[in-house]
Amino acid sequence: MSRPRKSALASAALLGCLSAAASATFLLPVLRRAPGAPAAGAAPATSVPTTTPSALLPEDRSPAEDDLHRLVALLDYLASDYAGAVAPGGRILDAGEYAEQQQLAAKLLPLLQAVPPGRAPAATVAAIDADLRAATALLDAKADPTVLRARLTSVRRAVVDGFGLVLSPSSPPSRENGAALYTRACAECHGAEGYPPADKVKALDPPPRTLRDRAVTDGLSPYRVFNAVTYGVEGTAMPDFSALPAHDRWDLAFYVLALAHTPPRGAPASPASGVAPAPLPSSVRTTLAALAATTDGELRDALAPAGEPAAEAALAALRTDVPYRPDAGRAPIAVTRRLLDEALARAAAGDRAGASDLLVDAYLEGFERAEPLLRPRHGALVADIEAGFLALRTAVRNGEP
Repeated sequence: MSRPRKSALASAALLGCLSAAASATFLLPVLRRAPGAPAAGAAPATSVPTTTPSALLPEDRSPAEDDLHRLVALLDYLASDYAGAVAPGGRILDAGEYAEQQQLAAKLLPLLQAVPPGRAPAATVAAIDADLRAATALLDAKADPTVLRARLTSVRRAVVDGFGLVLSPSSPPSRENGAALYTRACAECHGAEGYPPADKVKALDPPPRTLRDRAVTDGLSPYRVFNAVTYGVEGTAMPDFSALPAHDRWDLAFYVLALAHTPPRGAPASPASGVAPAPLPSSVRTTLAALAATTDGELRDALAPAGEPAAEAALAALRTDVPYRPDAGRAPIAVTRRLLDEALARAAAGDRAGASDLLVDAYLEGFERAEPLLRPRHGALVADIEAGFLALRTAVRNGEP
């Protein structure tokens, strides 16, 4: 008689617990209803608490949080656009663009210094301060673009990690709402299909960017578009739309990247049309948070080994389909199960590292968001799920079938 596979046993037990958890979270609004409270459809007497502290959500930024997101937005902008102003070797390509970049770089330290003490450990803030000074010095010295980009990317990661910034919406975006907002707020300058009208290109300096230009979109992530929509882009005609609710700005941000991967109306099919998307490598995460923070260029680099048609088909799916799925951010247990399925598939294909990463995502992006709701009434179930995750991670790490 063959021995049961350890990973199969662990995953079966974990899936059983998750099914129970899904039922429990579905019933929680009923269980929490106070005696005599109105039923579903009426105004509840008590509300179910959110699983994420509201202070961490982009929809509810404090002034300090806003300064930090502005800081990240400037780092993104400089990392993306510096190469258009300075060539390798320090030769100035565009004096006006370089002067503007110097002006923007001068705002980096004041934004960090405006954050109240205690928001992050003093040593973390001091290290970021030193990195910002070093990056500004490199820019002033007309450093090689690849050197400055590496420094700016490093300090950006330090800001995000050190201050625990949330770079994604709290629920999946709406493509329909994003399209409607784009038509009203963006199409006049960027064109209905992402191509700026000729009169706007002629009248505006600099002209609006073509949102289907790979050179443009490779540097964009939904988070970067969200910041551009929120704060505008200095030195251009791009205004800020901070008056829009945050969820509208996220809808618009995701739509801009979806538009770039949707064939224009009446255009011939792209080479990627009808091609099966490439399998996703372990470095590509499909959580809403990961997709919001990752640029097209980073995704293309990760998918490149599959070859262009299949890689482009996979990238199109990551921009036009995956973020809009109902389980992309709303249902923690559904997210957990989807990522668990992906992890098991990668483990079966021999990709233990990718499977391990996805198991961590399944816990952090999925189950951990439901845990505060479950633990008070279902402590034993929570303990079983945590033990199941540990057993499955151990089995995958050890290569146990």
